[in-house]
Amino acid sequence: ASSARARVSRPIPPAVSGSEGPARFAERYVEARPSQRSLHTPTVTELPGGDLLAVWKAARSRDAAVVLHAARFDRRAGAWGTPWPVTTSHRTERELGRVVSTLTNPVLFTRGDGEVRLFYVTAWWEGSTSSVALKTSRDEGRTWTPARRLVTSPVANAGTLVRAAPVRYRDGSVGVP
Repeated sequence: ASSARARVSRPIPPAVSGSEGPARFAERYVEARPSQRSLHTPTVTELPGGDLLAVWKAARSRDAAVVLHAARFDRRAGAWGTPWPVTTSHRTERELGRVVSTLTNPVLFTRGDGEVRLFYVTAWWEGSTSSVALKTSRDEGRTWTPARRLVTSPVANAGTLVRAAPVRYRDGSVGVP
């Protein structure tokens, strides 16, 4: 909802006492004073040093560019940093060379070598026109490659979505549900 504050809960490790006890959680707001934009479809990944990276969709209205914002949780400071834009529907449209009216369902994945991958859905109309795009970052989300469209369907490569966290298989390959 537009007035909801974006937040991510992170488990607190149990005290080192030999007894783990029940799980505990700490709630931290990504934006202390959220703007009037719509905030939804968040994703989070752990970075190699233990910090967290979150990405979410933000849009002011149906006619405005859709933006994917990111923020980093500094585990030592115990706080989220200032959010920044990763990409917009207009930028993704230029990078892919196809009409893109909306972005949605970002999903982050950190590879074993530290590379962060951002999968997200692009569409020019409804779900039947959607396809999955990919951006990668070698610097923990500070900068990103241009988007590239993933071929996931033999039928016009349309009507595909991503929604859940990728799964790493034993052979090292990755599945994106």
